[in-house]
Amino acid sequence: MNPDRAAYLVEVASQLQLRKPTCLHKALVLYGLLRRKGVEVDLVIGAKKAADALAAHAWLEHQGHIILGAAEAACYAPLLALDAAGGLARRTR
Repeated sequence: MNPDRAAYLVEVASQLQLRKPTCLHKALVLYGLLRRKGVEVDLVIGAKKAADALAAHAWLEHQGHIILGAAEAACYAPLLALDAAGGLARRTR
């Protein structure tokens, strides 16, 4: 299974939903699909300060390359990741 193609299909499917899924919903769906097919991906959750609140974003990485959520990921500091083995790993840039 091509991870980039799968990410594209998750994005297309999300556009067909009445209630638009969050980045976390999309990342969890794609993480589950790819892991089930044996593709090693990392689910990364990051945060940034927005005005007087904290904003969060989730994205997926495959072989160090962001395959889902790339447009927003650069603005967020990675906090943790669910790695390919299903374990939590702290992330730093």
